[in-house]
Amino acid sequence: MYFNHTGVGIGVTGLISLCPTLVLLYFALRKYTYPAVEKPFFSDSKLFILFTVGFIEGTFLSVLLTYILPLYVNGCSGLQIVVSFGVLTEVIKLVTMNLKRFSGKSDTIFYGLGLGLGTGASIGFGLLYYLTNMTEIDMMSWIILIIAMVQHILIHASTGTIVGEGVAKRRPFKFMIEALALSTIFQIMMTMTFSVAKDNSYSALCVSMLTLFILVVNFYVVTCGSLLRIKDEVISEVH
Repeated sequence: MYFNHTGVGIGVTGLISLCPTLVLLYFALRKYTYPAVEKPFFSDSKLFILFTVGFIEGTFLSVLLTYILPLYVNGCSGLQIVVSFGVLTEVIKLVTMNLKRFSGKSDTIFYGLGLGLGTGASIGFGLLYYLTNMTEIDMMSWIILIIAMVQHILIHASTGTIVGEGVAKRRPFKFMIEALALSTIFQIMMTMTFSVAKDNSYSALCVSMLTLFILVVNFYVVTCGSLLRIKDEVISEVH
C-alpha cells in the first residue's frame, strides 16, 4: 500500500470521524436518558465536559501517534513501543477518571464512555487527517484507514467505559487490567494490519474487517453489560 499527497480538508475528515462517534453515543446512551427514562442516569453537561477532555487528550495522543506510525508497518520489531502507546492511552484515562469527584458514583461509568469516545474520535481524526494529507492514497487504502478510524473510536469507548466502571466501583486497578488487555490486543491487530498492508492491501483489509467485527462485538458487550449492571444497581438502591 502506498501513499502520495491529496490534501483532504479538515472539515471533511472531522465529519467522517464525528458521524460514527455520534452513532455510538446514541446507541449506548439512548436507554439511560430522556425520553427513555424520566430521570437520566447521568448529567449531559458532565458527559460533554468529559468528551471534550477526552478529545483534548486524544489530540496529544494523535500527535504522538504520528511519530510511531512507521513502527506499525515494521511489525514485531516495533511492537513494544506500539503496545506501550496503548498502555499510555489507558493510563491517561485512569488518571483523568480516578478522582474523588467520580469515585464510587454510579454515573461515572457514563463519563468514562464519554471520555473514551472523545479520545477515540480525536485519535481517529488525527490518524485519517495526517495520512490523507501527507500522502495520496488509493481507494483500498481509504477504506482501510476509515475502518482504522472507527476501530479507534470503538476501542477507546470500550476501555473508557471499563475504566469508568472500575472507578465507580472503587476497584480502578482491577478493571484497568481488563482495559490494558483489550488495548494490547488492539495494538497487535493494528500492527498486523499495517505491516501486511505494505505488501497486500486485500489481506490487510481482511485483517482490518476482522478487527472491526471483534471491536463491534466487544463494544456491544461492554456497553450493554456494564451500563445495564449500573442501571440495575441504581434502581435497587432507590427501592
